[in-house]
Amino acid sequence: MSQQRMDKARQLLAERERRKEKCHLIDCLQLADKIEILIADPSELAAIGIPSQSLARRVGRQIESLRNSLAHAQSFVEQDWPQIVRLTRRIHKMSHDL
Repeated sequence: MSQQRMDKARQLLAERERRKEKCHLIDCLQLADKIEILIADPSELAAIGIPSQSLARRVGRQIESLRNSLAHAQSFVEQDWPQIVRLTRRIHKMSHDL
């Protein structure tokens, strides 16, 4: 992760602390940064059932795409729902495995 991205996260943390919001530095990182941190540690990938960095990157891109679609209120078409369900199940399983 670049120093510039880390600096932005620290600035956001300082702003949240100034507003008396309780959070940690990790809460101030972008989703892409969190994914890259996770990918950098093969033991963490294994713990959540992802055998390779390439698969982790692909899943990460899918998660980011879903997040962006939800955050920007984009409409989904009927054929998107099976993929959304699969991805949601994977995220749920990974969060419980951590």
